[in-house]
Amino acid sequence: MSGHRLRFDLRLLREGLEIESRFGWQALRQLVSTGEFVEKALYRRGTLVRTGDRGIRFGLLNPPLRLGAFGSATLHWDGSLIEPTQCFLRPMPEGVPIAFSTLDKTRPFSFLPGQRMEIQARLESAPSPGPHTVRLTLENVAIPPRVWIEIRDRLSED
Repeated sequence: MSGHRLRFDLRLLREGLEIESRFGWQALRQLVSTGEFVEKALYRRGTLVRTGDRGIRFGLLNPPLRLGAFGSATLHWDGSLIEPTQCFLRPMPEGVPIAFSTLDKTRPFSFLPGQRMEIQARLESAPSPGPHTVRLTLENVAIPPRVWIEIRDRLSED
């Protein structure tokens, strides 16, 4: 697949093996299938834009699934972690931005079925035009605890 790299995460492998041992191979296959569907349906292609001199934003559209409550979130830009105080979730169309740094298990964010979301971040330096890789990782307060989406798209001007 273009724009994707093979990555090996031992924690994810352990979690997958635990799910398989507790619920069976079919449950694990269905979980992977659902994850692939969500990844393809979640990112609103073409929404990766530069805002101001160091900002970026992109849009997500939750398919009609309840993805759960997330107690933490991280964002990587071309492999580098962006400080959580500089990253925000914004429910659309008129929601108030929620800093990644304010999320925890007692104050999670629930991504509701059909809800549109905008992710905003301020980078350390001005982003260059062209293709970039963005990885959004969300820690669910239930099982499986970690989900992520990795997108590769061209950065446009706001």
